[in-house]
Amino acid sequence: MSHRIMNSFQLLHGLVSMQTATVTDPTARKAVEQAFSRIQAMALVQRRLFEATRNDLATLDAADYLQRLGESLTGAFIDSGRCTLVIDAAHGIPMPAAQASSMGLIVTELVLNALKHAFGAQQQGTVTVRFEACGGDRRLTVTDDGTGLPDGASTVKPAGSGKGMGMTLVHGLVRQLGGKLEIDRPNQGGRPGTRFVLTFPA
Repeated sequence: MSHRIMNSFQLLHGLVSMQTATVTDPTARKAVEQAFSRIQAMALVQRRLFEATRNDLATLDAADYLQRLGESLTGAFIDSGRCTLVIDAAHGIPMPAAQASSMGLIVTELVLNALKHAFGAQQQGTVTVRFEACGGDRRLTVTDDGTGLPDGASTVKPAGSGKGMGMTLVHGLVRQLGGKLEIDRPNQGGRPGTRFVLTFPA
């Protein structure tokens, strides 16, 4: 089944790639290119989820899964001369595969969002993904040391309130996990940065 899903992703990836080549309107081309990147990112999440559940289809080790996902995101999207992705996850925390899928998509969207918005053309930075157990909950933190949020954006608005497609997707996945998402400015190294903190039940 996983191989069939990956084949479907490859087909969809190819079709959107062909469509991108025929679009001349700048706004439409940007939308198609964003869809192209999101399909590629979702395929990475699916591949890493498949690898993490080879021995147990029901559960996986969250740290191993996030480390491998981080390697895939680095290879596919990150210019190592401009940005470093750090994964700091506690080993030995089991996670149902369905939860891991949602969490992987959230990590992917937030990392890509940081790459797109956090760092200027000449600015270098770091994105850190941290995962830990907090009693009966799980906590995922995605932090960058970039330029920070614009004024008036210190809280995450609900889906449908003008945010982009990426954040709309994140909010939907947070609801699937039954979690809570918070955002602040951590002020790292003299730069405001942005920090997303997702807490959800185990």
